[in-house]
Amino acid sequence: MVTALAHNPVITTVIPTYQRPRLLERAIRSVLNQTYPRFQVCVYDNASEDETKEVVAKLMKEDPRVKYFCHSSNIGVGPNFNYGLSRIETQYFSILSDDDVLIPNFFESALEKLAHYPNAMLVAGLCLIVDNNAVLAVSPDYLGSDEYFIPPQSLIEIAPNPPTWTSILFRKEVIERIGTLDLETSGASDQDFEFRIAARYPIILTKQPWALYYVHAGATSARSLTTMIEKRVFAIKKLIEKIAADDRTPLDVRVAVVQKLQGRCKIYAYAEGLKAVRWADYEYAYQMAHTLDTHFKEKDKARIIRQLIFLRKYFAIGYSAVSLLGRIKGRIYYLAPVELRRRNNHKGLQTEYGSYLRFLG
Repeated sequence: MVTALAHNPVITTVIPTYQRPRLLERAIRSVLNQTYPRFQVCVYDNASEDETKEVVAKLMKEDPRVKYFCHSSNIGVGPNFNYGLSRIETQYFSILSDDDVLIPNFFESALEKLAHYPNAMLVAGLCLIVDNNAVLAVSPDYLGSDEYFIPPQSLIEIAPNPPTWTSILFRKEVIERIGTLDLETSGASDQDFEFRIAARYPIILTKQPWALYYVHAGATSARSLTTMIEKRVFAIKKLIEKIAADDRTPLDVRVAVVQKLQGRCKIYAYAEGLKAVRWADYEYAYQMAHTLDTHFKEKDKARIIRQLIFLRKYFAIGYSAVSLLGRIKGRIYYLAPVELRRRNNHKGLQTEYGSYLRFLG
């Protein structure tokens, strides 16, 4: 049965990978565990020099729906994603990071929703942020019912908090119409891809969890401060410039989206400035302070970061006291009614998906 289905797939899951064979195996098996069987898993290896090839070869013997391609040299993260996207031939596709996992009913549920809305170019579910088998958060953090949006409302709807593309099923037509990732948007190329779709075509958003995003030591090193977090702040600034210049989108919509993105970028810049101080990366902390000061006119937040740098460098005890006060304030903040509702929701998701998390290990 599986062999026959492999010759007529409807969905392609693209998994770019580099030297994470054990996590990759878990990711692939989460696709193979889907309740909807007509798919193929295409792994694009960015010239790993470990046992990645052997791990995938074992899975290919178990299931012919697993495909493998290995580049002769490392072509970079973005180009590897685009290489996989440009080779999709099925009607639908999804994108899965090699350290993340799909929930078993993802394909079945997503296809059902797309069948109800043939004009929708994507359907996006929730992604559970997980660490040590515990649900820490939900992305995006909204709890509404399933909704169908048409442009320009579709773009406005996702601008404040775009869905994580791990939990999105796309129609292949979007690649033919808007192309693949714009690598000029760097660390925000996934968001730019979603925004370009939402600006032109209807989308479906659902509150159903369809994927798990794992927070782990390997993810931290691979998405380090200097390679991912820094890019995120400056990439969103590029994204803002790109949207502001797109005259195919109505001016009032561009203004609304840019305002929402600027709000997110200010939050990121401040948060990353504080993290940089904690990690004693003073150059990056000063960069974030400068961004807040000159680009967003957030002089008070920029001043706080600079003051914390001074304390961290010259008065360690004073910095520790301020940090402790900040953590106490954080706990008080989390007692707010909205945050309590979110935490209760996470507990509900933990109860519902806890057994699956333990199964995955």
